[in-house]
Amino acid sequence: MAGKNAKRVDRAGILILGMHRSGTSSITRAFNLLGAEVGDRLIPGSQFNRQGYWENPDIVDLNEKALAAFHRAWHDPRPLAEAWEDGQLGRELEQDATRLLTQAFDQALRWVIKDPRLSILAPAWVRATREMGAMPHCVICVRHPIEVFKSLSHRDGLAEPHACLVALGY
Repeated sequence: MAGKNAKRVDRAGILILGMHRSGTSSITRAFNLLGAEVGDRLIPGSQFNRQGYWENPDIVDLNEKALAAFHRAWHDPRPLAEAWEDGQLGRELEQDATRLLTQAFDQALRWVIKDPRLSILAPAWVRATREMGAMPHCVICVRHPIEVFKSLSHRDGLAEPHACLVALGY
């Protein structure tokens, strides 16, 4: 291995990408059952996802802060600025993501993370995965769009046309 942060082909970081309510929690849990580490801290289940969300709250918080820095939220249908990942905010997100991934998975050969916001911020997380020494693998979850829109409307009170626009951005 050439250097501290050199990518090791025997280390894999799996990033679960997909819209809220599209099955990302189930897929993350499946990878966990197959041996991928999920870390020690997970958001507990709720009435909308009793089996758990399989999300690290620090990753969710970092993504929320990054979106806020871009004057966006998870439910904002507007895209981020072109080439955002090469700007200061994108580089800061990558550095913070690298730190979080290293803290959570430094000793893991296979790990999986999930937060629907990863779909919007994936370039920084893919680079962070490489920087911390793992090969990134992205898994894209897809559920029938009408089911996603209805679920978002029920859980978050979003009007279905708005939920549709948000989902298209993911």
